[in-house]
Amino acid sequence: MKCNNCNAEVKDGSKFCTKCGTKIEFPATETSLKSIEVEDYNMKTVPLKDLEIGNRNEINRDEINRKEIPENKPVQSGTAKKGSGVGLIIAAVIVIVLLVVAIAVLCLKIFVLNNDKKKDSKDVTTEVATETDTTTEVFQVVEEPSLFESMPTNFVFTSGAGGWDTTIDINPDGTFTGVYHDSDMGSSGEGYDATVYVCSFEGKFTTPVKETDYSYSTTLEYLNADDKTKEEIIDRVKYIPAFPYGLEDGEKFMIYLPGAKVSDLPESFIAWTMGMRGDGNSDTINYYGIYNVNTEEAFFDCNYDSEPEYPEYIIADSDVRLLTDDDVAGLSVQQINYAKNEIYARHGYIFESPELQEYFENQPWYEPRYERAEFDRLGLLSDVENKNASFLSGKEKSLGGYELDK
Repeated sequence: MKCNNCNAEVKDGSKFCTKCGTKIEFPATETSLKSIEVEDYNMKTVPLKDLEIGNRNEINRDEINRKEIPENKPVQSGTAKKGSGVGLIIAAVIVIVLLVVAIAVLCLKIFVLNNDKKKDSKDVTTEVATETDTTTEVFQVVEEPSLFESMPTNFVFTSGAGGWDTTIDINPDGTFTGVYHDSDMGSSGEGYDATVYVCSFEGKFTTPVKETDYSYSTTLEYLNADDKTKEEIIDRVKYIPAFPYGLEDGEKFMIYLPGAKVSDLPESFIAWTMGMRGDGNSDTINYYGIYNVNTEEAFFDCNYDSEPEYPEYIIADSDVRLLTDDDVAGLSVQQINYAKNEIYARHGYIFESPELQEYFENQPWYEPRYERAEFDRLGLLSDVENKNASFLSGKEKSLGGYELDK
């Protein structure tokens, strides 16, 4: 080793130079460093902590700062490399990019899936709507005809005495027109020899509601009397405006059908109608009646015929011609049922219903011959009879149907 001062060779381990006497200073070595903290491997200075060289406790830091760390000197454990940090940042960026891409793909899939669902939903809705429309066309609800379409149009309220009556003409929709008049030939005065109370009017009944097989209820929707009629004397007859008798105070009305039992009807209805229209010895009525519940007054149909309730044939020629609505106008639901079975009875059909069998056995033309199985096997009905039976069955159902053997 050499002297720091004179550069003379000195013995290793000597503390003083033998030539100039200068104290030998030993340079710091790697083994004398207790710890070195590397802040940045790119830096050329190394800060020292508790550095000891030989027996000295101080060191010239400027001198040490001027020393360079070899490029290939290993970095102590616990230090961070700049390359490693950049790698981690790049890795993190890549992971973030991948996550963003994955999220974007997922969102795209969800968007597409939702669109497909919406499309499917629209398709299903369209299909259901189409099916519903088709169903509506196939199973379209057909409004049943009003009772007024099948019953007589002309009705009268009268006692047959005193020259008075109220007549009404009813349309299929329940509207009606009418006239009331009452002649009092004994009522006279200055300028007139008789008095007539008169009124023309119009109104409407609501759609009848079925109560029983032989009765319906309705209400008076409106009633307007002709206000143009005025009191005057014409040809020595004094005419006085009046209100339609039988419809006064009318709120609820009952409509009774032919076949209704007399015992089931109000006594006042029978009193007003049976003597004028019916057979006093019958257990059922053979006419239509309109009954004012509040005033206990009644109208009956004006079909004045002398035929019994059930003639020999209800529809005598139903075996040779096709029937129309006119053929069943005025018939009760029971009569329509009997007219339908009359087609079968002509060929000797034996009925399972005691009611029908009893009825047809009382007809002079009926000869029971075939029970159902034999009758069906023989096919005795003509094409006209089959169509008429179907027509009458439809009319019966439109009136609510008739229940046999009650």
